[in-house]
Amino acid sequence: MDIAFIIDSSGSIRRSDFQKQKNFVKEIVKSFGLAPDHSQAAIVLFSTSASVQARFGQYATTEEFAKAVDALRHERGFTRIDRGLNLAATVIFPEARAGVPKLALLITDGVGQTQLASTKDLREASEPLRKAGVRVLAVGI
Repeated sequence: MDIAFIIDSSGSIRRSDFQKQKNFVKEIVKSFGLAPDHSQAAIVLFSTSASVQARFGQYATTEEFAKAVDALRHERGFTRIDRGLNLAATVIFPEARAGVPKLALLITDGVGQTQLASTKDLREASEPLRKAGVRVLAVGI
């Protein structure tokens, strides 16, 4: 499986909950196991903006990936889930392997995203992922 974690790093996430998110991601990856010919994982961190923190195949082992997760910084900006979804659709999943199940796991506190003039509706923002055959799941933390 190619799984991308889209992680909330906004200001509505408490420090302890940000750590819970990181622990959750590490446990999920540990259960799948990472290897070049096995499962691969990627990370998109979102707040006011979104950034790629890990690409598919970048980390060959679960231990290397866990270190990258531990290094994630809590940005504490706005909650722009739409930007995280967009980055996963345009940068992360085009690099996914053909013929492998694809999963985008959105992890957030459920407070909702910041509504600005440029904010996209979440159904609209996730549509490119769904059209690409990516299963999109949300997890509340």
